[in-house]
Amino acid sequence: MDSDLERYRQYVELGNEGVWALDADFRTRFVNPALCRMLGYSAEEMMGRPVSDFVFENERDAFQQTMEDRKAGRDTRTVLERSYRRKDGSCCWGLLSTTWLRGDNGKVLGSFAMVSDITERKQVEQALAESRETFRMLVESSPTAIGIVHDANILY
Repeated sequence: MDSDLERYRQYVELGNEGVWALDADFRTRFVNPALCRMLGYSAEEMMGRPVSDFVFENERDAFQQTMEDRKAGRDTRTVLERSYRRKDGSCCWGLLSTTWLRGDNGKVLGSFAMVSDITERKQVEQALAESRETFRMLVESSPTAIGIVHDANILY
């Protein structure tokens, strides 16, 4: 049994995915080293703090409402994307796989999330959207007709 516990502890401690456990009041009860690296905090700095402390201030009300809706069963998503504020103030995007931890009576005891850092992917998506918008503006404002044809199909 002890070897199984040690192996599971290593999975959590050494994994590349962040692990974040919250109590029923959304206060941090456990974080693994990967999540600490993602957000730039030590585990000690995160323990006991509400998860909303790690959300940008302008998103806190909506975030808190989402958490309450999820707790009440009105939002049943188990996989979602969320931005977090790193210790240095920069943005970290996470892909979360979440679940509620419930007691025998069904009462919410807390929640648990596995977090993948998707910040680089979100930055690439943003750059692509900006590039497309720049291209669209150039084409639409050009005094010369511009068209794009690929394999005899008119794309633009």
